[in-house]
Amino acid sequence: MNPEPGPALPLTIRQLWLADFAELRQHLKRLDDEARHDRFGHAVSDEFVDTYVDTAHRLGTTIFGAYSDDVLRGVAELRSLPSVEAGTAEGALTVEPAVQNRGIGKALMARLVEAARNRGFPNLY
Repeated sequence: MNPEPGPALPLTIRQLWLADFAELRQHLKRLDDEARHDRFGHAVSDEFVDTYVDTAHRLGTTIFGAYSDDVLRGVAELRSLPSVEAGTAEGALTVEPAVQNRGIGKALMARLVEAARNRGFPNLY
């Protein structure tokens, strides 16, 4: 269950690098079962999260993180899908349930759309 909308949180959004992946792993593991299912399309274990994070940088994924009070609370991922159609990319968002409805998803989606445009992707799924 999502919390009631609250005041927007102060955010810093920046691209994540390999050195930030421990924080990415912690963020994904803080997601509840429903949020993990929404992100990955099925139930996932902590072991799945570990494997996913270990391979994300090799898949050509651009990852942006939303930090509030120096804690990674939301993530936007952009990955090219050339096998689907040229110029097509996939976007995925996660926001920890405890801080949903506070502007994080909206800010991450704006950054994701901007990144897709900057990289020449006219189609974003």
